[in-house]
Amino acid sequence: MTSTGATASESTDTDVRAGTSKQSQASDRVQGILERDAVIGALQALIDAAQAGRGGSIFLAGEAGIGKTTLLALAQEMAAGHLVTAWARGQSMEQSIAFSLMHQCLADLERSLGRGFRTVDSLTAGEALSGATYFRVFDALREISADRPLLLLFDDLHLADAESLSLVSFLVRRTPGTSIAIMAASVLWPPAAVDMALSLANEGLSRTETLRPLSPEGVETVLERYLGPHVDRTLVSQTWAATGGNPMLLHEVGSQLRSGRGLARVGRSAGELGQNLLL
Repeated sequence: MTSTGATASESTDTDVRAGTSKQSQASDRVQGILERDAVIGALQALIDAAQAGRGGSIFLAGEAGIGKTTLLALAQEMAAGHLVTAWARGQSMEQSIAFSLMHQCLADLERSLGRGFRTVDSLTAGEALSGATYFRVFDALREISADRPLLLLFDDLHLADAESLSLVSFLVRRTPGTSIAIMAASVLWPPAAVDMALSLANEGLSRTETLRPLSPEGVETVLERYLGPHVDRTLVSQTWAATGGNPMLLHEVGSQLRSGRGLARVGRSAGELGQNLLL
């Protein structure tokens, strides 16, 4: 890799400044996330554990729009300056491509590290049958984490290719005793990813958090952010019924109510958005 002329000290200082900025963003983001304190605490605990050489994993499960991606993004911000992070998202168009999700993750890790490593180019379906790929990826990650703890984030895990899903399971089983943390998010259907997460949790190898809809009190708080204090209780009840407490739908409704649209019309829009989320 071509040198940019920056010293190790300058690079570290830059990382620290960037980390401090992202941690400030994380603090601001936490203030805007409702009824997720226990989950946020679990994410922070895993970040702290990875730094102490006690790696592990956590899976977030729940319906579309419930806030899984928001929490993964928050975790990435909380880890800034402490862990090297890599992000990958499952893609429906790439489910038939072996190791597509993991290749995406390792490529992002290369960008975070500022250097490449051969493992990224060696992910092939043929090697999956021998298991060589699995061990090579784990060994590479463990070697990197010996110098800098790692956080691997997988969003939309339900859309992962089968080989990557198997590899994630393989890695989760081996993170204890390392400085590697894995966080992943999945909807409940199709069930392969959630079933894997629950199986790992039942073995005591991971933790699964199922995200619930916001309560009527949470709905009221969100509406107050859009409409001001003292929102009519009937409007709160109707909005809760229209959205089911789904944060994404709720913010859509709040935005449209603020623009002056009536609840009946907004409710139809929320219903259409909800249908699109489930497709």
